[in-house]
Amino acid sequence: ADMLMDDSFFEDINNIIMRSKCKQIEVFSATISKKVEIFLKKYISPDYILTLSNKDNASKTIKHYFINTKHRNLNDLTLDFIKDVNPYLLMIFSNSKEEAKKIYEFLSKNKIKCGFISGDLLPRERNSMLRRINNNEFPVIVCTDIASRGLDIIDVSDVLSLDLPNNLEYYYHRAGRTGRNNKSGRSFVFYDNEHQKLCEKLISDGLKVEFLKFDSCHLIPDTSFIKTKRKKKKVNTELDKEIKKAINQNKSNKVKPGYKKKIRIAVQKVKNKHRREIIKKDIRRQMEERYRENAKNKRD
Repeated sequence: ADMLMDDSFFEDINNIIMRSKCKQIEVFSATISKKVEIFLKKYISPDYILTLSNKDNASKTIKHYFINTKHRNLNDLTLDFIKDVNPYLLMIFSNSKEEAKKIYEFLSKNKIKCGFISGDLLPRERNSMLRRINNNEFPVIVCTDIASRGLDIIDVSDVLSLDLPNNLEYYYHRAGRTGRNNKSGRSFVFYDNEHQKLCEKLISDGLKVEFLKFDSCHLIPDTSFIKTKRKKKKVNTELDKEIKKAINQNKSNKVKPGYKKKIRIAVQKVKNKHRREIIKKDIRRQMEERYRENAKNKRD
């Protein structure tokens, strides 16, 4: 449900609900983000909310490891990782189908028996692949995020993310492929300096992480991860007040399609107005300075 209630599907969901004469709306999901929960409460106004677990996003049975790649070749790193970790059943996630395909082909050439799952597979091909995986034909599965949810793959011991997803909620879905049914599991992430802010975001959200690096072909502890110093955001109380005012003026008790766009436009207008005022003040200041400078020169 949390995927269906995404902004891109809202119009379709809204049309279905509006066309239905007798409406009883029930929403089910293994996980619901805070954003989606707030949205559902506003849109559906549920009579009952049943929560079976209040656990954090990260399962207690999963250990999380971030591996500094130091910009080494991804193919070689992945092969070294598999040889060093020696997983029982490893799922390798990539953000793109193209990269997943390249890794799959490279590992296959290096005599690593792999399964492959992506959105390009036909339903019968995907079902055939899942049967083979559950028959323990492959110790490694290379996949995209289509395999991070909704597929029941048994006894995954380890998960490797070749990169962090831009939507960090997907990281928890990936990691959640292992450590199921109270079994222990491990989730590994390849990262470099470009992904440091995403790593820090996961850590600030409460994820407990151990850092590793490659020493030759073997993983060892890494103590070099340093959090970047964040610049303090300058407070502009006047602008913030105007933005809040614009949001409140465009708010409605009933959520309608396009309401977010209207709020964005209203906020942008306030920001543009504020920017123009700053420019005017700056021009006025420069004119005053020039006037004083000219007056001083005349006196001299």
